[in-house]
Amino acid sequence: MRCENGIVFGLVLALTSSSPGLALDRVEMLPPQLLTKLAAKQQRISTLPQRIAGKPRAYAINSITRWQPGATVLVAFNGGNYELCSAIEQAARDWLANDVNLKLDFGGDTTSKTYRQWRPTDSNYVADVRISFGESGYWSLVGSESVSVSIAPPGVASMNFEGFDVAKPSDWRAVVLHEFGHALGFEHEHQSPNSTCDEQFRWDDDPDYVLTLDARCAVSPDDNGKKPGIYTVLMHPPNRWTRRQIDTNMRRLANSRAFLLGPFDRQSIMLYTFPDWMYKAPANNDCYISGNTGLSAQDRRGVAAAYPLRAEDVKSMLKERQDFYLELSSNAGSSSKYFEGYKRKDNLRGNNP
Repeated sequence: MRCENGIVFGLVLALTSSSPGLALDRVEMLPPQLLTKLAAKQQRISTLPQRIAGKPRAYAINSITRWQPGATVLVAFNGGNYELCSAIEQAARDWLANDVNLKLDFGGDTTSKTYRQWRPTDSNYVADVRISFGESGYWSLVGSESVSVSIAPPGVASMNFEGFDVAKPSDWRAVVLHEFGHALGFEHEHQSPNSTCDEQFRWDDDPDYVLTLDARCAVSPDDNGKKPGIYTVLMHPPNRWTRRQIDTNMRRLANSRAFLLGPFDRQSIMLYTFPDWMYKAPANNDCYISGNTGLSAQDRRGVAAAYPLRAEDVKSMLKERQDFYLELSSNAGSSSKYFEGYKRKDNLRGNNP
């Protein structure tokens, strides 16, 4: 039997069509080349001191990964007609609708009916967020990782909407909101330290499950109706994730001051809709949702807190970040390239010291 790549069980994008049989089997998984570079960055971060400028390491890294308050984040497209780019812009701008000290500049021109474009041959950054339509799946780098030369050079996409330039899916707006949430520096809600999703996921196979593959080599229930667990499914085609990748994408993040924490937000656009099989009891838990399509009240409060308007808050935040930069520079040594692009002011692009 010849196996074909396909998805029967897999990490289904949270933002799926509500129509029967039309659920999008899109895996939000960065391309292998970006995963490799991010793994190298994480390895370097793990060698840094546990505290940086007096704060937990995770807090410092999370802080400098966000854009500076008051910055203008430039966005560019590789392809896509005027109508598509305009639709994506309008959807993404919802993140900045209320008291958010950040700007998104898409370079749209209503006269020429064009938007800012980037190309794979670019040697300098045309934009901070570079959108493509030709890679596999829907995904985005987090915050200013998109302008780190060691992770995403100028000619590499930092966000992708596969097939949008052919036809937008029914849930396209929710997909755009979710990915721009990452671009603004936010992680998945199911990984929140205040989430109980970790306890509710079916990590392991049913007892006595017999590994069963369909014609496309995707894992499926066995002949006795026993189901595989999350690890078994995602470690096989088409995902082929390692256990470490599964933990990175699915497991609860460590509880620390690294995150702007509120209560677990079941309505967040950053919360995935996972299929029934991934839960021990899908009908009776807080993490199982039918699909969030817009920003929640807590999403809006979170982005306003990350990018404050008050001058005193901005001054305090920038002073703290400067302290992080200085200490990271002295600790990073020859590996300081992993923090390129994080230190920036408004539209000034450049490497950290």
